[in-house]
Amino acid sequence: MFTYTETEYVLKALGEKLRLARIHKGDTQEIFAARLRVSVPTLRSMEKGSPTVSLVVFLNALSVLGRIEDMDRVLS
Repeated sequence: MFTYTETEYVLKALGEKLRLARIHKGDTQEIFAARLRVSVPTLRSMEKGSPTVSLVVFLNALSVLGRIEDMDRVLS
């Protein structure tokens, strides 16, 4: 079972990977947030690894990045 600290670490790593993928795609926070249909503050929270952001929003981000199939690997 994950401890709070481990969960925090995983969320922060996920947020950082999301940020790097957004930058690699060439999107500003404003553009990417609009693609996700979330506010810029919500995207900032995601990129910081906040546990308050819905899993659905992260899944939408994977979809926008063309990486939704990565979720299958998580569930395997």
